[in-house]
Amino acid sequence: MKPTALGRSDRHPAQSCGMTTPVQRVPLKLVLFFLVLHIVNQIDRQLVAALPPTSCATCNRRAAPCPDRRPGVQRVYAFTSVALGLLADRLGRVRVLTGGVAVWSLFTALAGMAQGFWTTLAARPLVAAGEATLVPTASNIIPSRTPDRHKAAAIGLFGPWIPLGIGGSFLIAGSLGPTLGWRGCFLMMGPIGISGYLLGLWRARSRPAGERGCVDRRAAGAVVGDAPRHNRRLRWASLAIVFLRCSRGHQPVRPAVAARWTRAWAQVDANSLYGVIFVTFGLAGSVGSGLLADSMQRCFALDRALSTMIVLAALVPLILAYRLLPAGDPLFIAGMAVSVLFMTMLLWSRVHRDRGGTAAAPQGHGYRHQHPGA
Repeated sequence: MKPTALGRSDRHPAQSCGMTTPVQRVPLKLVLFFLVLHIVNQIDRQLVAALPPTSCATCNRRAAPCPDRRPGVQRVYAFTSVALGLLADRLGRVRVLTGGVAVWSLFTALAGMAQGFWTTLAARPLVAAGEATLVPTASNIIPSRTPDRHKAAAIGLFGPWIPLGIGGSFLIAGSLGPTLGWRGCFLMMGPIGISGYLLGLWRARSRPAGERGCVDRRAAGAVVGDAPRHNRRLRWASLAIVFLRCSRGHQPVRPAVAARWTRAWAQVDANSLYGVIFVTFGLAGSVGSGLLADSMQRCFALDRALSTMIVLAALVPLILAYRLLPAGDPLFIAGMAVSVLFMTMLLWSRVHRDRGGTAAAPQGHGYRHQHPGA
């Protein structure tokens, strides 16, 4: 069969990987399993930013920022996702996923044993292997098992890993941090991730053939450059997610904003408040955007990514209020809530399943890397 501009054949994606059974319903258990894995990984990633600055001082004898806050480490996260997305389509998504979970769990525990700045710096970037493998693989496995009319809702249900993870890290920092200390928090999270790795291995025994790598190298490479040009949904999704990320800034809490609210509340109270807001409104934004996009698509034939970007544009005044008003102002709290409406269903509701890992990885890369330039 003649391939299209994206290197696809005219066959149904499931047939190209040997699957013939049509998808009938949303795989709720699988979505929740991936969601929990992502939440744990995001908590591990964000704990350094959530814990008080004095936590780094105990293992850092010189005045330098914590390793996770260095831009160079963030770039490592971004580029690793692209490489591992390609690898997932070649070797098999479940294999790459379980390997990534094992790596980030191990290095989370090792970070709790760090004795200095450089040992911490060596351990923390490898925690990103979890997200770099989970995002391209899970965001492709889920749509491949979901009926088309519910794809955005399924991805929206899966998407709250970012707000729930970041919010969870602030809640842990505010509640368990003073008791366990930063080392205890990292050592606690490591075994939790290892448990997820073992459960992932058990689930991998019954994976369908479509989750094995079945794409040639040239087709996988072509989709990285060609998909945004030929797929307008992907273009709208990329623009919307970069716009949303720009509204939040590079850190979960920008230093200027943190300084304003810590003058209004104690540090522990501020962390707990931000954690609750992130969990609540991040969950609402991710799940709600998926349901909204599916409804607009069915009722008005409106592109999913375009409908969500219209909603984001309408929220701009509240986002500006979050940046400009004092911390005690009610509009400041409302703007903070709006700024964490993660609408992650934008990214992968229309990704082609055969090259899903390859196509999803650049979008995750753009989410982490392109917004500072924008």
